[in-house]
Amino acid sequence: MKFNRFIMIVLILMLIFSNLSFATEDLLVKTNELTPFDASASKTDVKSYGKGIEILKNSYFNDIDSNVYEKDITKLASLDVIKKFGDNNYYPSTDVTGYEALGALVRLSGRGSAVETRALPQTTGMNMDGIRRIFNQEYLNEAQTLGIVLANETRDNNVPVTRENFALWLGRAIGITPATDGLTNVYAFSDFEQISPSNRSMLESIVRNNIMIGNGDGSFNPKGNLNRGMLAYVIDNALPFASNLLSSESKFAVVLDIQNYDKMNNNNNVKNREITVRNIDGTFSNIKTSYNPKTRQKSDFVSYKNGIVSDSSNIAVGDLIEYTLLNKEVHFIEVIKDESLISKINKDLTMDNTLKKYYGTISNISFEKVLEANKFMNKERFRIKNFDGQIMDLLISTDLQTHIKKDAVVYRDGKFGGTSLLKSGDDIEYLVKDNKVVYIAIKKIESKKISGTIRHLYQEPTTKEITLSLLDYDDNIVDYRVSKNVLTMINNNYGEVMDLQYGEDVVLTLTNGSISKIVSDEFIENPGYIPKYGKVRFGTIYYLYPDSISVELSSGEKNHFVISKNIPIVKNGTVISSRALKEGDKIKVYFDDIYSNKASLIVVEAAERIIKQVYKGRLSDVNEITNTITINRTQYLKNKDWVNSDNYSKDLKLKKDAEIYINGSKINVGELSKIYKGSDVYIVVENSFGKEIGIKMNIKSGGERFYYDKINIIDKNIGEMELNNQINFKIDDGTIVLKDSRILKAEKLKAKSDAFIVAGFNSYNNNYANIVKINSKGDDAFENIYIGSIEEVHAGYFNMTNNATISDNVWESIKESKSQNFYFNNDSYIKDLTKNKEITFLDFFHDKYAKKETEDINSSEGLKYKRYYGVVVTDEKGQVIGLNIRQKGLMKDQNIDDKLKYESDIKDEIEKTVESFVLSRGIIDEVQSETNRVKLTDALDWIDVKGMWVQNPVDKYVEYDSAIIIKNGKVVSYEDLKPTDYVYIMRSKEKGLVIVVE
Repeated sequence: MKFNRFIMIVLILMLIFSNLSFATEDLLVKTNELTPFDASASKTDVKSYGKGIEILKNSYFNDIDSNVYEKDITKLASLDVIKKFGDNNYYPSTDVTGYEALGALVRLSGRGSAVETRALPQTTGMNMDGIRRIFNQEYLNEAQTLGIVLANETRDNNVPVTRENFALWLGRAIGITPATDGLTNVYAFSDFEQISPSNRSMLESIVRNNIMIGNGDGSFNPKGNLNRGMLAYVIDNALPFASNLLSSESKFAVVLDIQNYDKMNNNNNVKNREITVRNIDGTFSNIKTSYNPKTRQKSDFVSYKNGIVSDSSNIAVGDLIEYTLLNKEVHFIEVIKDESLISKINKDLTMDNTLKKYYGTISNISFEKVLEANKFMNKERFRIKNFDGQIMDLLISTDLQTHIKKDAVVYRDGKFGGTSLLKSGDDIEYLVKDNKVVYIAIKKIESKKISGTIRHLYQEPTTKEITLSLLDYDDNIVDYRVSKNVLTMINNNYGEVMDLQYGEDVVLTLTNGSISKIVSDEFIENPGYIPKYGKVRFGTIYYLYPDSISVELSSGEKNHFVISKNIPIVKNGTVISSRALKEGDKIKVYFDDIYSNKASLIVVEAAERIIKQVYKGRLSDVNEITNTITINRTQYLKNKDWVNSDNYSKDLKLKKDAEIYINGSKINVGELSKIYKGSDVYIVVENSFGKEIGIKMNIKSGGERFYYDKINIIDKNIGEMELNNQINFKIDDGTIVLKDSRILKAEKLKAKSDAFIVAGFNSYNNNYANIVKINSKGDDAFENIYIGSIEEVHAGYFNMTNNATISDNVWESIKESKSQNFYFNNDSYIKDLTKNKEITFLDFFHDKYAKKETEDINSSEGLKYKRYYGVVVTDEKGQVIGLNIRQKGLMKDQNIDDKLKYESDIKDEIEKTVESFVLSRGIIDEVQSETNRVKLTDALDWIDVKGMWVQNPVDKYVEYDSAIIIKNGKVVSYEDLKPTDYVYIMRSKEKGLVIVVE
């Protein structure tokens, strides 16, 4: 495993830092703890190249001084990968011929000596041109043997090689696998069409690994030539991939000591030099050089420092170096300038998959004295708040007896030192390996958030580096590098980057240009739908228009989108009508063209993400690390009152972007923890894939009162509303507004709405609306429905036996005793379904509808009385709005009184009938008068065992001809049913019994 250049350098410095301790307030929160990298090690001797004079001579050129590729040329010459011409020039601007390129690649493959062994015997007596031809042919033969050039490939190698051709040869030489998972980088070039299709996969891998890059103008210039300077640069980039072939190795270190001494060898005084370095892996090495003035034998290496090519004499104590070995001997050392460290390290970072880079801020520094292994230690704790939301503690230990300090390497303002350089408030970049801090740099960190949808995810097979392509909300497609230690949150759970899907809506935290955090906590449906040139937007319906919608995006921006009459709208896998859309719905809007605002598909969030509950309780604990709270005295809102929860204490996880308010002012979790523990709070939770997640919290202020009335006036300018009772309430962003199990913004409140209000008040009698629940028919639509057998009919009322009603969408038990009295009047609608005619309340009283009036003396079957059964709908005062009656049963052809022998069995029969009743709700998409039925879209059924509304997978059809249809508190005709009406239906299979229009 090749280590990061950065790490290697800084680990070496770890023994030279001064000790300094300081203290601040104690830290209370336990977090992930980090310690400095352990730098203990032992020395090993490393030889320099035995032919030192030869390597120095071969690596010096007259014409590369100040050339941009000088270092690369010098390094590869020291490794004998590239050659000079006979006049000590390199000619870096000269184009590379095919033969020259193949020669360099064969030598890179470690086969240069083999070619020379075969070619030299053939050159006896030849001139320079003849020798060159022999070597060219042998290099070509070897390249074909190695698979660099294929047998069926022919070209004139005396002419310059193209960039495309060289990239192809280079990839084969170093064994890079052609890309099989997309050509993102290749297609990014403006001239990618000029690249042969068969070569594009190899070029993708070459470019992806930063071995070869394009021109500055966005092109690759595949048919252009490659000069000799660029050749050296590209091969140097490829060197890590060819290390096994060339038997080469690069290490990073800091020079700690240099010793010069003379030593006699065979009566010769040999001058020796030992350069002691500390390597990145914590080991020490002695790089040895020697020179015998008498025999002129020299073991040395080529050095490159401050743009000067020299030998080992140019190396000094304190130099940060990269040294390259060939066959376990040092050939080349580059002295790295401090200011270039970061860029060089980032290039090598991908080679170590165990290394993690973090960005954060030193938020606090504290110390404590502890006894460890019979030693008194001073422990400094550096609290780091990462930009990805994580909190880390760096622990630095100092032995109080020996004063030995296990410190971390810190780089600040061009200087290396220890943690004494750190200050509270510093922004830092730091590297961690196995929970050991390798390096800390104080630097200005740029962090921002950006929202959009995922277009593409690519993971490089070798380095595992991930690139995320994002379509942002400005319709720009941008590629971002994903940090190796990226924090990924999917639906409030930890996830992996590669779990994300195409088209998924995400919020990215970019730290210094790389993704450090990804949040995707919204629903996903049909993620692969987006066409190649399309886009998707995620948000909440803010306002509905006849042919368009206003959507508030996750970024807070409001966008206006056009929707056609026939646009497909999907919810829970079912196509629904546009009439089913509601303000507050969370939706994804798809477009076929990224530059269009005309939607092609809308996907509505499924019911499992609808608001589940509103809790009230006393805030007893806040965990900033896990983003969870604990409340005691827990109650939940049911209808128009608080009900005690089964558990006194409740833990709730907050959504990452949960809104927290106190008196209309927004606060964060940290402020909640420090200031508001012990306060009573209201918190809204949604059912997020089976888990309760807190999405909005309002801290209770003052006393509490309940109000239920119609909203009379809303003044958005001053943030107040008035009820019909003339009581005024302050409303603001902190007010929790609920409607149809959705949470709305306070500005969406409308006059004339029926509202239940949980208000706070103070000694000045000022009222603040903590919670506003807009009442819809769904809250009590079925509460005043009764069924039973008609018992007595009087002049203005009647009663029933074997009766039951609905409470909280559940049928109560059948009661054999007489029911309450139901009062009717001139406005009461009564229909005799047996005769299929409407009757007046006088007909009902005078005709034979009471039980005792239904005796059938001629029947020998069944019961004595052939009674009537009724479905009754009343108002809140018990006045009959509608009554449907049928003889011998609630349903057609039921014939209860003909089948039974005992009246006591009626209860069981009705119970069986009621069990078949279904409560449904939905939006009328179509009224089909020819078949006496309505088509419901976005239909839901109440499921008792689940205690919840469940989405129907298909549109529902319900017959209305035998139903009581109620609209605005009165019985109406089917002709009053209109598309877009929201209805609540009691039915038996397709037969509607009661239809209530909201």
